[in-house]
Amino acid sequence: MKPLKIAVASGKGGTGKTFFSTNLYYSLKDKYKICLSDLDVEEPNSGLFIKSGMKLVEILCYNTIPVVDDSKCTLCGRCSEVCQFNAIFVTKTKWGIFPELCKGCTACIKLCPENALAKGEKEIGVVKDNRDGFVEGKLKLREPIAVPLIKQTKDKTLQNYNDYEFIIYDSPPGTTCPTIAAMKGNDFVVLVAEPTPFGFNDFVITYDVLKKLKLKFGVVINKDGIGDSEVEDFCIKEGIPLLSKIPHSDEIAQNYSNGIIVSEKDDRFKRYFLSAFDKIISLLKEV
Repeated sequence: MKPLKIAVASGKGGTGKTFFSTNLYYSLKDKYKICLSDLDVEEPNSGLFIKSGMKLVEILCYNTIPVVDDSKCTLCGRCSEVCQFNAIFVTKTKWGIFPELCKGCTACIKLCPENALAKGEKEIGVVKDNRDGFVEGKLKLREPIAVPLIKQTKDKTLQNYNDYEFIIYDSPPGTTCPTIAAMKGNDFVVLVAEPTPFGFNDFVITYDVLKKLKLKFGVVINKDGIGDSEVEDFCIKEGIPLLSKIPHSDEIAQNYSNGIIVSEKDDRFKRYFLSAFDKIISLLKEV
């Protein structure tokens, strides 16, 4: 049986995505075989809250970039024409590439009329695995392209924890390509929303993306009580499942800023995450 995959996403940074991911992980860890995988590879921070042994196994990750065989290249420029990302330049005397712009799509390699291009590799980051249910992807400094590393982190997570019951993916915020790469292919997406005008605006954008991706999802309202009811009203109007409302609390904020998992410290808080999980399971059972 394959693990059930739950991605935790948000329309903007700072809504509490990592807060929810880590607390859900610890709320379920004693009962289920569960893995937490941090796909926010540009700034992963779930690991700050992981207290189990951190004897990490590190796996280098690479992006595919073209390399040229000068003996075959006629400098026809076809590869540069088909590259949508302007990563390749061809002059009358030289073939060249900007590796930072290459997305690894391999169109240039496949469409070269002289078969002068082959697959090369460029190191982009590392996947870390503590072998106790926590995986983290970390992008190399100054590396601008996150999607290949996100995909490789997901692959390594599934490979190493394919006998687990659940995998929680802490996704990047927003609606860019990295976020979509993290959300695609999962059984359920938890959309963490902040009840403020700014939070509502980005929440609606992410909601539209999830609809287009045809993913099953529900909403968690974090910091409930600091703003207005726009998010909740929208959920009711659109028939979006509301998984949990976590109240704004100085106690939660203080504990979180000190790296303390509130669901472990006090059962008052744990119930918000267990309730959300129960609703997720119930929604997944619906035909």
